[in-house]
Amino acid sequence: MDGCNELYDRLAETREKIKDLEGSLKDILDDLRKVINAEANLISCLRLHAPDYFSQLEEASTEGLQLGGDVSLDVNVKPDDCARVRQLLVHASSLEASLTFQMAETSAVIRNEIIRLAGLVALCRHFEPELSESVGNDILYPLLSKYLSI
Repeated sequence: MDGCNELYDRLAETREKIKDLEGSLKDILDDLRKVINAEANLISCLRLHAPDYFSQLEEASTEGLQLGGDVSLDVNVKPDDCARVRQLLVHASSLEASLTFQMAETSAVIRNEIIRLAGLVALCRHFEPELSESVGNDILYPLLSKYLSI
């Protein structure tokens, strides 16, 4: 019975980790959407002012980057139902590993997109300095310090 209580405690800890990971991943995805929307605005600016030069510039997408997994872990399981606790712990551990991997991938993507956004802000500064400054101040600079420690 003690082993079952220990498993139950590990399940509770894993559930908390999953909630934290989901919250962090959601925040990153929200920031990534902001970056991609800003990139789209800047790309439109560049295409408007220099259509031949920037016609090949493509917009990024968040396709494939989203919260995934079945997070409905049976909260009504009792500590004395060892088989069910083990089953849920395996499922929760798998979900935690998946979310950790998604965090690593999404963190790399947002860092790359922030660097790309910085380049687009610099390019657009020549054509529309107000737009460039607005995107820089509202989106780029806060995210540079958040994700790139700059």
